[in-house]
Amino acid sequence: MRMRTKWFKNHGNRSLEETGSALGFIIWQIAIDRLKSLRGANIDVFSPIQSINFLGELAIFFIHNADRIIHKNYSGEDRATLIQQIAVNVANNYAGNAIDALGKPDVGDHKTHFIELLNERLAAYSTIAGEGEGLRFSLSRSLGGYTENIASEKDVPWVAQQLIEIEIPEAYEKFDTASDSLLVPVKA
Repeated sequence: MRMRTKWFKNHGNRSLEETGSALGFIIWQIAIDRLKSLRGANIDVFSPIQSINFLGELAIFFIHNADRIIHKNYSGEDRATLIQQIAVNVANNYAGNAIDALGKPDVGDHKTHFIELLNERLAAYSTIAGEGEGLRFSLSRSLGGYTENIASEKDVPWVAQQLIEIEIPEAYEKFDTASDSLLVPVKA
Protein backbone atom coordinates (compact mmCIF):
# COMPACT_ATOMS: atom_id res chain seq x y z
CA MET A 1 0.00 0.00 0.00
CA ARG A 2 1.39 3.36 -1.03
CA MET A 3 0.51 6.20 1.24
CA ARG A 4 1.10 9.92 1.13
CA THR A 5 2.44 11.07 4.47
CA LYS A 6 3.76 14.51 3.58
CA TRP A 7 1.91 17.68 2.72
CA PHE A 8 1.86 18.26 -1.02
CA LYS A 9 2.03 22.04 -1.21
CA ASN A 10 2.41 25.07 0.98
CA HIS A 11 4.67 23.17 3.32
CA GLY A 12 4.39 25.13 6.47
CA ASN A 13 2.47 25.04 9.65
CA ARG A 14 -0.73 23.07 9.44
CA SER A 15 -3.55 23.39 11.88
CA LEU A 16 -4.11 20.70 14.46
CA GLU A 17 -7.42 19.96 12.76
CA GLU A 18 -5.70 19.40 9.40
CA THR A 19 -3.05 17.22 11.00
CA GLY A 20 -5.62 15.16 12.91
CA SER A 21 -7.78 14.74 9.83
CA ALA A 22 -4.80 13.59 7.74
CA LEU A 23 -3.68 11.09 10.37
CA GLY A 24 -7.25 9.83 10.80
CA PHE A 25 -7.46 9.20 7.07
CA ILE A 26 -4.14 7.34 7.10
CA ILE A 27 -5.20 5.23 10.09
CA TRP A 28 -8.36 4.21 8.21
CA GLN A 29 -6.32 3.31 5.12
CA ILE A 30 -3.97 1.19 7.24
CA ALA A 31 -6.97 -0.67 8.69
CA ILE A 32 -8.35 -1.36 5.21
CA ASP A 33 -4.93 -2.55 4.02
CA ARG A 34 -4.61 -4.97 6.95
CA LEU A 35 -8.13 -6.33 6.37
CA LYS A 36 -7.19 -7.07 2.77
CA SER A 37 -3.99 -8.73 3.95
CA LEU A 38 -5.89 -10.91 6.44
CA ARG A 39 -8.22 -12.00 3.69
CA GLY A 40 -5.18 -12.88 1.59
CA ALA A 41 -3.96 -15.05 4.48
CA ASN A 42 -7.30 -16.91 4.39
CA ILE A 43 -8.49 -15.53 7.73
CA ASP A 44 -12.27 -15.54 7.43
CA VAL A 45 -13.40 -11.95 8.03
CA PHE A 46 -15.51 -11.81 4.91
CA SER A 47 -18.99 -11.04 6.17
CA PRO A 48 -19.88 -7.35 6.12
CA ILE A 49 -20.34 -7.12 9.89
CA GLN A 50 -17.06 -8.94 10.56
CA SER A 51 -15.24 -6.63 8.16
CA ILE A 52 -16.67 -3.45 9.72
CA ASN A 53 -15.95 -4.68 13.25
CA PHE A 54 -12.40 -5.62 12.33
CA LEU A 55 -11.78 -2.23 10.67
CA GLY A 56 -13.08 -0.51 13.79
CA GLU A 57 -10.81 -2.48 16.12
CA LEU A 58 -7.73 -1.84 14.00
CA ALA A 59 -8.47 1.86 13.64
CA ILE A 60 -9.02 2.22 17.38
CA PHE A 61 -5.73 0.41 18.01
CA PHE A 62 -3.85 2.98 15.93
CA ILE A 63 -5.78 5.92 17.37
CA HIS A 64 -4.48 4.77 20.74
CA ASN A 65 -0.94 4.51 19.38
CA ALA A 66 -1.27 8.05 17.98
CA ASP A 67 -2.48 9.25 21.37
CA ARG A 68 0.61 7.87 23.07
CA ILE A 69 2.81 9.83 20.67
CA ILE A 70 0.69 12.96 20.96
CA HIS A 71 0.68 12.76 24.75
CA LYS A 72 4.48 12.95 24.79
CA ASN A 73 4.77 15.84 22.35
CA TYR A 74 1.78 18.14 22.73
CA SER A 75 0.04 20.17 25.42
CA GLY A 76 -3.18 18.84 26.90
CA GLU A 77 -5.35 21.20 24.85
CA ASP A 78 -3.53 20.42 21.60
CA ARG A 79 -3.68 16.71 22.40
CA ALA A 80 -7.45 16.89 22.87
CA THR A 81 -7.86 18.73 19.57
CA LEU A 82 -5.71 16.25 17.65
CA ILE A 83 -7.30 13.13 19.10
CA GLN A 84 -10.79 14.52 18.62
CA GLN A 85 -10.08 15.29 14.97
CA ILE A 86 -8.52 11.86 14.38
CA ALA A 87 -11.50 10.18 16.05
CA VAL A 88 -14.06 12.23 14.09
CA ASN A 89 -12.34 11.42 10.79
CA VAL A 90 -12.18 7.71 11.56
CA ALA A 91 -15.75 7.65 12.94
CA ASN A 92 -17.01 9.24 9.72
CA ASN A 93 -15.16 6.65 7.63
CA TYR A 94 -16.42 3.85 9.88
CA ALA A 95 -20.02 5.06 9.64
CA GLY A 96 -19.85 5.51 5.86
CA ASN A 97 -18.39 2.06 5.34
CA ALA A 98 -20.88 0.53 7.77
CA ILE A 99 -23.78 2.05 5.83
CA ASP A 100 -22.32 0.76 2.56
CA ALA A 101 -21.71 -2.73 3.95
CA LEU A 102 -24.73 -3.19 6.19
CA GLY A 103 -27.29 -1.06 4.40
CA LYS A 104 -28.44 0.79 7.50
CA PRO A 105 -29.33 4.38 6.71
CA ASP A 106 -28.78 5.97 10.14
CA VAL A 107 -25.23 7.31 10.30
CA GLY A 108 -25.63 8.46 13.88
CA ASP A 109 -26.01 4.94 15.19
CA HIS A 110 -22.78 3.76 13.56
CA LYS A 111 -20.86 6.81 14.75
CA THR A 112 -22.24 6.44 18.25
CA HIS A 113 -21.28 2.77 18.33
CA PHE A 114 -17.77 3.55 17.13
CA ILE A 115 -17.22 6.36 19.65
CA GLU A 116 -18.51 4.19 22.51
CA LEU A 117 -16.19 1.36 21.49
CA LEU A 118 -13.32 3.83 21.04
CA ASN A 119 -13.76 5.16 24.59
CA GLU A 120 -13.97 1.63 25.99
CA ARG A 121 -10.87 0.41 24.14
CA LEU A 122 -8.81 3.54 24.84
CA ALA A 123 -9.46 3.06 28.56
CA ALA A 124 -8.36 -0.59 28.31
CA TYR A 125 -5.28 0.10 26.17
CA SER A 126 -4.20 2.92 28.48
CA THR A 127 -3.73 0.42 31.33
CA ILE A 128 -1.01 -1.38 29.36
CA ALA A 129 2.38 -0.15 30.47
CA GLY A 130 5.79 -0.49 28.89
CA GLU A 131 8.06 1.02 26.30
CA GLY A 132 9.30 0.28 22.81
CA GLU A 133 8.78 -3.14 21.29
CA GLY A 134 7.59 -4.67 24.57
CA LEU A 135 4.74 -2.17 24.74
CA ARG A 136 3.87 -2.70 21.09
CA PHE A 137 3.78 -6.46 21.59
CA SER A 138 1.50 -6.12 24.63
CA LEU A 139 -0.84 -3.78 22.77
CA SER A 140 -0.87 -6.15 19.78
CA ARG A 141 -1.79 -9.08 22.02
CA SER A 142 -4.67 -7.10 23.41
CA LEU A 143 -5.86 -6.26 19.89
CA GLY A 144 -5.55 -9.95 18.99
CA GLY A 145 -7.89 -10.81 21.83
CA TYR A 146 -10.49 -8.31 20.65
CA THR A 147 -10.34 -9.58 17.08
CA GLU A 148 -10.71 -13.22 18.13
CA ASN A 149 -14.30 -12.29 19.01
CA ILE A 150 -14.83 -11.15 15.41
CA ALA A 151 -13.23 -14.02 13.50
CA SER A 152 -15.03 -17.16 12.43
CA GLU A 153 -14.76 -20.03 14.86
CA LYS A 154 -12.30 -21.93 12.67
CA ASP A 155 -9.95 -18.91 12.58
CA VAL A 156 -9.97 -17.99 16.28
CA PRO A 157 -6.72 -19.91 16.93
CA TRP A 158 -4.98 -18.10 14.07
CA VAL A 159 -6.23 -14.52 13.91
CA ALA A 160 -4.29 -13.20 16.92
CA GLN A 161 -1.10 -14.94 15.79
CA GLN A 162 -1.45 -13.53 12.26
CA LEU A 163 -2.01 -10.04 13.66
CA ILE A 164 0.84 -10.13 16.17
CA GLU A 165 3.43 -11.72 13.89
CA ILE A 166 2.62 -10.24 10.48
CA GLU A 167 -0.17 -7.68 10.17
CA ILE A 168 0.61 -5.31 13.03
CA PRO A 169 4.40 -5.11 12.44
CA GLU A 170 3.71 -4.22 8.80
CA ALA A 171 1.05 -1.72 9.83
CA TYR A 172 3.42 -0.13 12.35
CA GLU A 173 5.88 0.58 9.53
CA LYS A 174 3.22 2.61 7.71
CA PHE A 175 1.94 4.21 10.90
CA ASP A 176 5.44 5.19 12.06
CA THR A 177 6.18 6.85 8.71
CA ALA A 178 2.94 8.83 8.89
CA SER A 179 3.23 9.80 12.55
CA ASP A 180 6.88 10.83 12.18
CA SER A 181 5.92 13.11 9.31
CA LEU A 182 2.67 14.52 10.63
CA LEU A 183 3.14 14.61 14.40
CA VAL A 184 6.14 16.88 14.53
CA PRO A 185 6.74 17.82 18.17
CA VAL A 186 5.73 21.35 19.09
CA LYS A 187 8.68 23.51 20.05
CA ALA A 188 8.15 25.56 23.17
